[in-house]
Formats: sequence, structure tokens, C-alpha cells
Amino acid sequence: MAFVTEGGITTTYTYNTDGTVATDTCLGVTRTYTYTDGNLTGIEAA
Repeated sequence: MAFVTEGGITTTYTYNTDGTVATDTCLGVTRTYTYTDGNLTGIEAA
């Protein structure tokens, strides 16, 4: 897990075992990243 704060807003990132971003959360919105063969194929906000 990693945290980045810019302009007073913190974004939290989680990572898959291969080092790609699994999710990010900013301002209470979590986005989930999906991959096919190591290539980003989608980002879905929940």
C-alpha cells in the first residue's frame, strides 16, 4: 500500500503481486484496475 498527498488530498494505492496498481482511493471513491496479459484493460469506480 502507498499513499500520495498532493494539494491536501491523499490518494491510497494498493498493488497486485506483479507490481501493477490494483486499486486507488481518493476522496472516498475507490477505482479498481483490471489487466489482461499485463496490459491495463479497464478502470471501474465503485
